[in-house]
Amino acid sequence: MTNPLSAAPSRRLRIALTVLAAGMSVVAAIWLEDLSHQVAFLRAARRQWHDTGYLMVTLFAVGVPVGTLLHTASAATAGRQVGRAWRNTGILMAYGALVAVLAWLVAPSGSGNLTSGRGGGSAGAYLAWLTFVLLPFVVLACAGGLFARGHAPVVTRSAEGRQDDMAGSERPKQPVKIPDALVLTGMLGWGFGAIPFILLVVGSLVGVATR
Repeated sequence: MTNPLSAAPSRRLRIALTVLAAGMSVVAAIWLEDLSHQVAFLRAARRQWHDTGYLMVTLFAVGVPVGTLLHTASAATAGRQVGRAWRNTGILMAYGALVAVLAWLVAPSGSGNLTSGRGGGSAGAYLAWLTFVLLPFVVLACAGGLFARGHAPVVTRSAEGRQDDMAGSERPKQPVKIPDALVLTGMLGWGFGAIPFILLVVGSLVGVATR
């Protein structure tokens, strides 16, 4: 029988790890922003993405793996599927790379930083789109949301177990399952971010056509 009080330390640990992951991600993003003033290719990336895009992309690139890394030990102890969580992390990093390429292509001309006095127009759409399609995944990863809740039961060695070993080659492989939270986050993010992205695409096409 599971002691209900045993969940309290685990919950407190997860909250502490979430706060730590978020703090480390923000500090790393700030450090990369400062580093962009010294490193040529980072400076070029920040110039193309603007301050807004550079901040969001670097925060995503750091926050997703850091969140998964910090939650790995406690998730493994709790019986969650660590290997699958890291596969999900890889999928998210590929997704982040795709968004970064799109942001590079549709970044508005002129200043698009977070501190500019204008919140609308292409700069506002750019900020809204990146916030919706990147930031929720960072929060999810920092909270340990990439780990599946269950794990396969332990099977003891027996006659039936030995028969299962003999038939192991015939056992079908389980498909890679993306957590529902990850799918829901993507649907909600793009549900809100689709309109700003379409506006950016239209603005980019108009800009190319009028050159």
